[in-house]
Amino acid sequence: MKLMKVAPFLVGTALLLVACGEQDNTTSEPAGSIAEQKEAIYESAQSDSEHYLKLVERSEPVWAGISYASLSGSVSSDYIAEIEDTESLQFIVDEMIEGSERQPGIVDVTPPYYDMKIDYADGSEEVFHLWVTEDELTGTIMDSENTHFIYTFSDEVSEQFLSLIPDDMILDEPVSD
Repeated sequence: MKLMKVAPFLVGTALLLVACGEQDNTTSEPAGSIAEQKEAIYESAQSDSEHYLKLVERSEPVWAGISYASLSGSVSSDYIAEIEDTESLQFIVDEMIEGSERQPGIVDVTPPYYDMKIDYADGSEEVFHLWVTEDELTGTIMDSENTHFIYTFSDEVSEQFLSLIPDDMILDEPVSD
């Protein structure tokens, strides 16, 4: 009789231990849209020196448009350059975005020269503000969704970015509205 009272307890405990020890062998869900990822990354405040743009999982870029930046803050769809070739698109993501270096401190910048919109194969998009000139080649990029951080990239990357823009469309100073 004593065994009958203990048996349900032992069976319940055994089932609990098996359930806790089970491994989840299913594939993980997608990381979410770029906007959702960025929101979670920025809210989690990983650290003050974290390169947030490297933490975003992006699908393949399929198109990018470069326009003159507007002082109003809105991004113009009047593109001065449109990029669709895989090599240039991958350069933008690998070198300009993920290959950039986050700069410490409080952001206080002049108006940007260019805006760049990138469309990805999964339907998501990103928009960045850019400060790149032929005179001061070290480029700066800022995520339009989080203007608390800036990232810089090398002279070589700046030169390659400017080569994507027709020569007569390259700015010496920001456009004024």
